[in-house]
Amino acid sequence: MRLMLALCVLVVVLCTGTSYAQESTKTPILTGEIWQKSSQEEKRAFFFGVDTVVAIDYSINKKLRERDENAQDQQHKGAQNQQRGKRHSVISPFERGWRKALRDVPRKEVIAQVDAWYETHPLELNKPVMRVVWEEIIKPRLDAR
Repeated sequence: MRLMLALCVLVVVLCTGTSYAQESTKTPILTGEIWQKSSQEEKRAFFFGVDTVVAIDYSINKKLRERDENAQDQQHKGAQNQQRGKRHSVISPFERGWRKALRDVPRKEVIAQVDAWYETHPLELNKPVMRVVWEEIIKPRLDAR
């Protein structure tokens, strides 16, 4: 989860330009104000970064689950032994939602939906892009399933 957050922050910094990052001492959050000034290429790069973070986090959790299952197979079958050393991998609701809701959705469509949302909500340009993605794109798709 921390890796995912760190990579998202890195992508935001890269997408918003180094001059912005140098001027600010706070960690930048990609909002509609920045989003609207970003090129299509920067927007695609942002979502490429998110896709990459989700894929990395999923792979790490998969390896941890496999390792835990192998370790459990080698332990005695007693209940105490099964619980000892067991590590639960954590897949965040965001990661699960991203993978399920956006599996077959071209990223240019996601970008267009985010663009459209900010165009129709000009008074909410301070809302983070990832909140728009979750509340307006991912969650409704999950709820519809």
